[in-house]
Amino acid sequence: MGLAKSATEVAQDSLKVLQSPVSDGVMATEEIHIIHPEVYSYFNINSSDDNPGLDKVVSWAKEEAKSPSEVLNKINNLEIKLGQPSAGETRLSKLSNWVRMTQSIKDVDITYRDQMENIKGSHKKSLTDIAKNKGEELKKLNSHISNIESKYDNVYHATRARTMEEMSRIKEQYKAQLKELKAMRAVYQRSK
Repeated sequence: MGLAKSATEVAQDSLKVLQSPVSDGVMATEEIHIIHPEVYSYFNINSSDDNPGLDKVVSWAKEEAKSPSEVLNKINNLEIKLGQPSAGETRLSKLSNWVRMTQSIKDVDITYRDQMENIKGSHKKSLTDIAKNKGEELKKLNSHISNIESKYDNVYHATRARTMEEMSRIKEQYKAQLKELKAMRAVYQRSK
Protein backbone atom coordinates (compact mmCIF):
# COMPACT_ATOMS: atom_id res chain seq x y z
CA MET A 1 0.00 0.00 0.00
CA GLY A 2 2.92 2.30 0.70
CA LEU A 3 4.19 2.00 -2.88
CA ALA A 4 0.90 3.13 -4.46
CA LYS A 5 0.69 6.12 -2.13
CA SER A 6 4.27 7.15 -2.78
CA ALA A 7 3.76 6.66 -6.52
CA THR A 8 0.70 8.91 -6.39
CA GLU A 9 2.57 11.54 -4.42
CA VAL A 10 5.47 11.40 -6.88
CA ALA A 11 3.05 11.72 -9.79
CA GLN A 12 1.34 14.73 -8.22
CA ASP A 13 4.68 16.41 -7.55
CA SER A 14 5.79 15.64 -11.13
CA LEU A 15 2.59 17.07 -12.54
CA LYS A 16 3.05 20.29 -10.56
CA VAL A 17 6.52 20.71 -12.06
CA LEU A 18 5.26 20.08 -15.60
CA GLN A 19 2.32 22.51 -15.58
CA SER A 20 3.98 24.95 -17.98
CA PRO A 21 1.93 24.88 -21.22
CA VAL A 22 3.43 24.31 -24.68
CA SER A 23 2.75 27.18 -27.05
CA ASP A 24 1.05 25.23 -29.86
CA GLY A 25 -0.47 22.49 -27.67
CA VAL A 26 1.66 19.73 -29.27
CA MET A 27 4.83 18.22 -27.83
CA ALA A 28 7.96 19.58 -29.44
CA THR A 29 10.05 17.21 -31.59
CA GLU A 30 12.89 17.00 -29.09
CA GLU A 31 10.41 16.16 -26.32
CA ILE A 32 8.99 13.25 -28.32
CA HIS A 33 12.33 11.46 -28.70
CA ILE A 34 13.79 12.26 -25.26
CA ILE A 35 12.35 10.91 -22.04
CA HIS A 36 11.54 13.77 -19.73
CA PRO A 37 13.58 13.74 -16.48
CA GLU A 38 10.38 13.72 -14.41
CA VAL A 39 9.50 10.29 -15.86
CA TYR A 40 12.78 8.90 -14.45
CA SER A 41 11.96 10.55 -11.17
CA TYR A 42 8.42 9.11 -11.22
CA PHE A 43 9.80 5.57 -11.43
CA ASN A 44 12.76 6.28 -9.10
CA ILE A 45 15.32 5.12 -11.70
CA ASN A 46 18.56 6.63 -12.94
CA SER A 47 18.42 8.35 -16.33
CA SER A 48 21.80 6.85 -17.31
CA ASP A 49 20.48 3.27 -17.04
CA ASP A 50 19.34 1.55 -20.24
CA ASN A 51 15.73 0.55 -19.68
CA PRO A 52 13.77 -0.73 -22.71
CA GLY A 53 10.61 -1.15 -20.60
CA LEU A 54 10.62 2.56 -19.85
CA ASP A 55 11.02 3.36 -23.56
CA LYS A 56 7.97 1.20 -24.36
CA VAL A 57 5.83 2.80 -21.66
CA VAL A 58 6.86 6.35 -22.58
CA SER A 59 6.32 5.68 -26.33
CA TRP A 60 2.83 4.37 -25.55
CA ALA A 61 2.07 7.35 -23.29
CA LYS A 62 3.28 9.86 -25.89
CA GLU A 63 0.66 8.70 -28.39
CA GLU A 64 -1.89 11.54 -28.55
CA ALA A 65 -0.14 13.42 -25.70
CA LYS A 66 0.28 17.18 -26.10
CA SER A 67 2.70 17.81 -23.26
CA PRO A 68 5.06 16.01 -20.86
CA SER A 69 2.50 16.45 -18.10
CA GLU A 70 -0.06 14.53 -20.18
CA VAL A 71 2.50 11.75 -20.66
CA LEU A 72 3.01 11.47 -16.90
CA ASN A 73 -0.72 11.74 -16.27
CA LYS A 74 -1.42 8.93 -18.75
CA ILE A 75 1.25 6.72 -17.11
CA ASN A 76 -0.15 7.50 -13.66
CA ASN A 77 -3.73 6.71 -14.73
CA LEU A 78 -2.63 3.39 -16.19
CA GLU A 79 -0.73 2.52 -13.03
CA ILE A 80 -3.80 3.29 -10.91
CA LYS A 81 -5.98 1.26 -13.27
CA LEU A 82 -3.67 -1.79 -13.15
CA GLY A 83 -3.19 -1.63 -9.38
CA GLN A 84 -0.33 -2.82 -7.21
CA PRO A 85 2.39 -4.94 -8.84
CA SER A 86 2.73 -8.55 -7.72
CA ALA A 87 5.50 -9.60 -5.35
CA GLY A 88 8.86 -9.38 -7.12
CA GLU A 89 7.44 -7.24 -9.93
CA THR A 90 8.31 -3.57 -10.29
CA ARG A 91 5.85 -0.83 -11.13
CA LEU A 92 7.65 -0.26 -14.42
CA SER A 93 7.71 -3.95 -15.39
CA LYS A 94 3.95 -4.23 -14.75
CA LEU A 95 3.28 -1.22 -16.98
CA SER A 96 5.70 -2.35 -19.69
CA ASN A 97 4.13 -5.83 -19.75
CA TRP A 98 0.69 -4.27 -20.18
CA VAL A 99 1.99 -2.02 -23.00
CA ARG A 100 3.72 -5.00 -24.64
CA MET A 101 0.54 -7.11 -24.50
CA THR A 102 -1.57 -4.23 -25.79
CA GLN A 103 0.83 -3.69 -28.69
CA SER A 104 0.80 -7.44 -29.45
CA ILE A 105 -2.99 -7.37 -29.57
CA LYS A 106 -2.89 -4.35 -31.90
CA ASP A 107 -0.33 -6.11 -34.12
CA VAL A 108 -2.50 -9.23 -34.30
CA ASP A 109 -5.52 -7.09 -35.08
CA ILE A 110 -3.64 -5.25 -37.85
CA THR A 111 -2.38 -8.56 -39.26
CA TYR A 112 -5.91 -9.95 -39.14
CA ARG A 113 -7.29 -6.89 -40.95
CA ASP A 114 -4.53 -7.13 -43.57
CA GLN A 115 -5.28 -10.80 -44.14
CA MET A 116 -8.99 -10.05 -44.44
CA GLU A 117 -8.26 -7.33 -46.99
CA ASN A 118 -6.05 -9.76 -48.95
CA ILE A 119 -8.80 -12.37 -48.92
CA LYS A 120 -11.37 -9.78 -49.93
CA GLY A 121 -9.11 -8.52 -52.71
CA SER A 122 -8.43 -12.01 -54.03
CA HIS A 123 -12.15 -12.78 -54.15
CA LYS A 124 -13.26 -9.37 -55.36
CA LYS A 125 -13.04 -10.46 -59.01
CA SER A 126 -15.04 -13.58 -58.24
CA LEU A 127 -17.66 -11.48 -56.48
CA THR A 128 -17.79 -9.11 -59.46
CA ASP A 129 -18.20 -12.04 -61.86
CA ILE A 130 -20.93 -13.52 -59.70
CA ALA A 131 -22.74 -10.18 -59.58
CA LYS A 132 -22.43 -9.83 -63.37
CA ASN A 133 -23.57 -13.42 -63.98
CA LYS A 134 -26.39 -12.90 -61.51
CA GLY A 135 -27.71 -10.10 -63.71
CA GLU A 136 -27.45 -12.27 -66.82
CA GLU A 137 -29.04 -15.24 -65.05
CA LEU A 138 -31.81 -12.98 -63.79
CA LYS A 139 -32.50 -11.82 -67.36
CA LYS A 140 -32.65 -15.46 -68.54
CA LEU A 141 -34.95 -16.36 -65.65
CA ASN A 142 -37.25 -13.40 -66.38
CA SER A 143 -37.37 -14.39 -70.06
CA HIS A 144 -38.19 -17.98 -69.15
CA ILE A 145 -40.94 -16.82 -66.76
CA SER A 146 -42.39 -14.58 -69.50
CA ASN A 147 -42.46 -17.53 -71.93
CA ILE A 148 -44.22 -19.75 -69.39
CA GLU A 149 -46.74 -17.01 -68.57
CA SER A 150 -47.58 -16.48 -72.25
CA LYS A 151 -47.98 -20.24 -72.78
CA TYR A 152 -50.21 -20.37 -69.69
CA ASP A 153 -52.34 -17.50 -71.02
CA ASN A 154 -52.68 -19.19 -74.42
CA VAL A 155 -53.57 -22.57 -72.87
CA TYR A 156 -55.98 -20.90 -70.44
CA HIS A 157 -57.83 -19.08 -73.22
CA ALA A 158 -57.83 -22.12 -75.47
CA THR A 159 -59.01 -24.40 -72.65
CA ARG A 160 -61.64 -21.94 -71.56
CA ALA A 161 -62.94 -21.57 -75.14
CA ARG A 162 -62.94 -25.35 -75.59
CA THR A 163 -64.66 -25.82 -72.25
CA MET A 164 -67.30 -23.27 -73.17
CA GLU A 165 -67.92 -25.10 -76.48
CA GLU A 166 -68.16 -28.46 -74.67
CA MET A 167 -70.50 -26.99 -72.08
CA SER A 168 -72.67 -25.59 -74.84
CA ARG A 169 -72.69 -28.96 -76.66
CA ILE A 170 -73.51 -30.86 -73.44
CA LYS A 171 -76.23 -28.34 -72.63
CA GLU A 172 -77.75 -28.85 -76.09
CA GLN A 173 -77.61 -32.65 -75.61
CA TYR A 174 -79.37 -32.44 -72.24
CA LYS A 175 -81.90 -30.02 -73.69
CA ALA A 176 -82.65 -32.48 -76.51
CA GLN A 177 -82.93 -35.41 -74.03
CA LEU A 178 -85.13 -33.36 -71.73
CA LYS A 179 -87.36 -32.47 -74.68
CA GLU A 180 -87.68 -36.16 -75.62
CA LEU A 181 -88.43 -37.13 -72.01
CA LYS A 182 -91.12 -34.46 -71.75
CA ALA A 183 -92.61 -35.68 -75.00
CA MET A 184 -92.61 -39.28 -73.67
CA ARG A 185 -94.25 -38.14 -70.45
CA ALA A 186 -96.94 -36.36 -72.40
CA VAL A 187 -97.60 -39.57 -74.37
CA TYR A 188 -97.84 -41.65 -71.14
CA GLN A 189 -100.15 -39.14 -69.54
CA ARG A 190 -102.53 -39.26 -72.48
CA SER A 191 -102.65 -42.99 -72.49
CA LYS A 192 -103.91 -43.23 -68.97
